[in-house]
Amino acid sequence: TTAGTRQSLVEPIEALLALPPARWLLDGLLPEAGVALMVAPPNVGKSTVALDWALRVATGSDWHGRAMQAGGVAYFAGEGRRGIGQRAAAWLASHDATLSHRLDLVTRTPPLSQPEGQRELAAIVAEARPRLVVVDTISSLWGGASEDDASAVAPFLASLQRMAEAAGCLFLLLHHERKPSAQPQAGNAWAAVRGSGAWVGSADAALSLSGPPEALQLATLKQRDGERLPPISLRLVAVALPNGGSSVVVVPGAEAPPAAEHEPRAEDAILAAMRLLGADGITLPGAMQAGGCAKSTAWRALNLLVSNGLADQFGRRGAIRWRVR
Repeated sequence: TTAGTRQSLVEPIEALLALPPARWLLDGLLPEAGVALMVAPPNVGKSTVALDWALRVATGSDWHGRAMQAGGVAYFAGEGRRGIGQRAAAWLASHDATLSHRLDLVTRTPPLSQPEGQRELAAIVAEARPRLVVVDTISSLWGGASEDDASAVAPFLASLQRMAEAAGCLFLLLHHERKPSAQPQAGNAWAAVRGSGAWVGSADAALSLSGPPEALQLATLKQRDGERLPPISLRLVAVALPNGGSSVVVVPGAEAPPAAEHEPRAEDAILAAMRLLGADGITLPGAMQAGGCAKSTAWRALNLLVSNGLADQFGRRGAIRWRVR
């Protein structure tokens, strides 16, 4: 072809050297725009972690000491609609938080493997302009086409990349691991991801979640534009719902410095203040004052006291308190 009809983009290396550093939705883990994958066995907690991220984006909160951008969220739920509502209520109550941006739950979506489903997805993203789009899960929303078929998977992921670039958003896809009997014997973490290799190969970031609820590990399998961080320890703890019952939220694990390095001292001070206040309990601002710490640290300390059986949470959203058990 001639220079006038050439379609390839030819750039001098100096133009690439001048590019700004990578930008993050969640510092070091989730890129600002593109496609990210989180893979885990069933019922480990990937929906809980994804919803935690979604709520932090929609409330403008950081994530356990890591900066997170704020904005709208579109959450495509193929399973567990009621459970998502309960977990969101538990999160908002335990954080004493309110949404500052839209968080839309999308259900009854046409199969995403089909053109109709992809057009529906594109229309919702174009209208809502979310910062984060969660697809929970690929298997429940994919439809009739095989997840192993690269000829279906690769064009779908390419369309997500185009949408992400146009809207400036991140697509977070939740996916399952292969069944244990189908997993490779060697230590290839990518090969444990169910379906076509295009799911990981085309993603900008790929994370895995594993372990029991009290000792989860969030590991980085792939990071296209950044370094792979060491595994992050998390755990799930139960919190009371404002209208009765309980659900779970995710908190830092026991081995999560530096964000948690000052928490034991904060916990001791907050627990001592609780004992002085008796049945009336302590508020989140009161815990911040007693512990001499930031809101996020006080919240983590309060939830650790609850999960360790030292305190109870009570009250309604907007008026949550904690008292000695």
